[in-house]
Amino acid sequence: MELIPKALVVGVFAAVQPTAGQPVTSEKLNRIWAEVAPRHGYRQLQLAPDGSAAQFFGATPEDGATIQLPLIQVRESITYGASNAADEAQDILKAIATNLGINQFRPGTASAWRIPLVGPEIRRHGS
Repeated sequence: MELIPKALVVGVFAAVQPTAGQPVTSEKLNRIWAEVAPRHGYRQLQLAPDGSAAQFFGATPEDGATIQLPLIQVRESITYGASNAADEAQDILKAIATNLGINQFRPGTASAWRIPLVGPEIRRHGS
């Protein structure tokens, strides 16, 4: 059985330094959106009512980003290979970190895979 990579999901916890003001504002989130949306094909921005969080949505459910400190999550479909998806995710995380003044992340990654079931495997798995 061949596993086909579908998406890369990178979730990190940001080490947010205490500041006098809010670390995340709608102005900062709009700046991040303006920087990454054209390069990564994001189509929709959804801001929290208080401007403290955002979600970016791409062409597919596998493409997007969530900024809800301390959590930052980037989802990239693996269209042109896992290495390319990782580079795209890294570019987005850098833009978020730069605009929010984040110096450290505690990382975690996950992958989603498509498993094509054909012939006898379909019957064994009940599909």
